[in-house]
Amino acid sequence: MKTMIRSMMILIGVSLLFFSDGVLADDPPASDAPAAVVNGTTITQKALTFETQRMVEQMARQGRVPDEKNMPMVREEVLTRMVEEELLYQASQAEAITVPDSRVTAELDAIKKRFPSEKEYKDALAGIDMKEADLAKKITRGVAIEQLIRDHVVQDITVDEAESHAFYDQNTDMFKRPEQVQARHVLIKTTEDFTAEQKAEARAKIDAVRQKALDGADFATLASENSDCPSRTKGGDLGYFSRGQMVKPFEDAAFALETGTLSEVVETQFGYHIIEVTDRRSATVVAYESARAQIEERLKQEKSRRRIKEYIEGLRAKADIKRPVPVTK
Repeated sequence: MKTMIRSMMILIGVSLLFFSDGVLADDPPASDAPAAVVNGTTITQKALTFETQRMVEQMARQGRVPDEKNMPMVREEVLTRMVEEELLYQASQAEAITVPDSRVTAELDAIKKRFPSEKEYKDALAGIDMKEADLAKKITRGVAIEQLIRDHVVQDITVDEAESHAFYDQNTDMFKRPEQVQARHVLIKTTEDFTAEQKAEARAKIDAVRQKALDGADFATLASENSDCPSRTKGGDLGYFSRGQMVKPFEDAAFALETGTLSEVVETQFGYHIIEVTDRRSATVVAYESARAQIEERLKQEKSRRRIKEYIEGLRAKADIKRPVPVTK
């Protein structure tokens, strides 16, 4: 439930992340003029510009960079979230919710640990014109809202067995588990730029590794010492996977192997592989009892989202929200 509440905080715009890659190139200077006034509390154009940039950067990381004509819509969405955050924070204060300094300190420390050094942390703050005290205030608001939602909005949400069983019966495709294999591999990497000589060297190396495996050498050791795949840290183990999750030559070879057997050399776009299948799982349907906890958590989250939305709508209905000026670019 705590994870769900944090996720909802992100959805309504309460984010403690502040990594920045620069300012929006065409943004005019932001001002302290109000973008909205919520029960007498002002949300400034400057704050709106700051949060809009965070949103644009997040969208860019997802490959969804908004074009110029869509920027007013993005800013409007951000302002809506900021208004909702303010309404929720005001509600938390009406409920006399306080946030211990120790909690704020712990959250600040967690953020600092994301940076290689104290200097880079401070440089990041300076780069977005934010003081640590401002960040602490954002943390305080976010934690207060989290507690409000947990203790006063979704605290009594439950899912009974009839509901979870009905979901299971109505969504049987969700619980079908396809055939899977567990495999480990050694990869000797090649690229399109490799010369014929380089490819021959890579092929000779994988052939030598395969022969050592056939001679009884420990596969995990061979992978850790020779593989160019990050899985080498786990002895080459890739875990369980089903069809469609690996490139086709690799998939075809893995699913054709019997458990405990070693493949021929397999070439893919990544290079040369040898594969050993360590386990197999037949296609099956996950039993209700095995899926029950996951179903209940999903249904709780769905109910909680609806409850939070209704709660915010109720706050809006009673609030005095003014928009002194249009949301500008």
